[in-house]
Formats: sequence, structure tokens, C-alpha cells
Amino acid sequence: MSLLPGPRIYLAGPTVFFRDAQAVFARLAALCRARGLEPVRPAEPVDPDGRVLAGAQAARHLYEQNTRRIRQASGVLADLRPFRGELEPDSGTVFEVGFACALGKPVAAVVPAPRDWGARIRAACGQGVRPGPDGLPMDARYDMLIEDFGGALNLMLSESCQVFATEELALDWLASVASTNC
Repeated sequence: MSLLPGPRIYLAGPTVFFRDAQAVFARLAALCRARGLEPVRPAEPVDPDGRVLAGAQAARHLYEQNTRRIRQASGVLADLRPFRGELEPDSGTVFEVGFACALGKPVAAVVPAPRDWGARIRAACGQGVRPGPDGLPMDARYDMLIEDFGGALNLMLSESCQVFATEELALDWLASVASTNC
């Protein structure tokens, strides 16, 4: 039995905003460890001397610490559930996904009830049609073209991540692909 920690998995997502964030992180940590993975939580706005940071200083600290943690991770578990709305995930998490992908890290996205993105847009916004011979489908709320490539998220996310309905399935996949050499 190895005493070395397993691959480090950065836990990206809006969990830090949840009222029960500590309990959610504890559950995710247990799920990671059960698969031989070492969970890496996002940073707290606290400097090395234990002082709580605020404002621009906290923002800079969080950005630097979280990008450092992603660089040091073997993979990313990204909670891409809709955030403060019915469609789009948290933009900070989306940045972390793109950053991890640019570094060549495997990313497992969790989207509860991952149904087709185009269908989700139609359900949330309704559908109209662009006038003219092309008659392309437009959403009725924002009057924008409906992206409909069959993925569970916007194509840039669906094509860059493996999408799963549960954390358990996502972590099983990460355990199979993440290396300890990151």
C-alpha cells in the first residue's frame, strides 16, 4: 500500500458560494479519497500570515492561488451546473476549465441532468425563427441563434471536457486518466 498521495484533483465550481460549502467540500473530498485521488480546494481569501483579505487584494490572491493550484493538479473536477440562472455555468469555473485545458489537464465536468444544450435553450428561452430563407432557430428571449450541436453545454465546453451527470462518475473517469506527474 502506497503512502504517497494520489493524483491531485482541483475542485472547481461555485461550491464556495453555497451556504453548506464546508459539507459539500467534505463530501467531495471523501469521494476523491475513496478513488485514490487527493482533493484540492479553491483558495480562501487569507494571506500566509492568516490575515483575511478583502477587495482587490483578495481578488488578486484568489486568482494567483487558484491558478497555481490548477497548474499543480493532475486534473479538474468542474461543477458546471447552471449558476444564478437556468442556463450558463459560473463564469469563474468556466475560466478555470479553459485554463486547465490550455495546460493539457483532463477536465471532468458535472452537469446534473445533462440534456442537449439546444433543448435547454429552447426550454428556458422559447424559440423563434430568423426571418429570411435560412429560417434558422433563434431563441425567443434574447433573439440569438440557438447553438445546437448535441452536447450538454456550449460547444467549447462540451468539446473540451468529459461531461458526467454525477461527481462519482466524473471522479471514476479522472481516477482512470489523471497522472501523478503533474
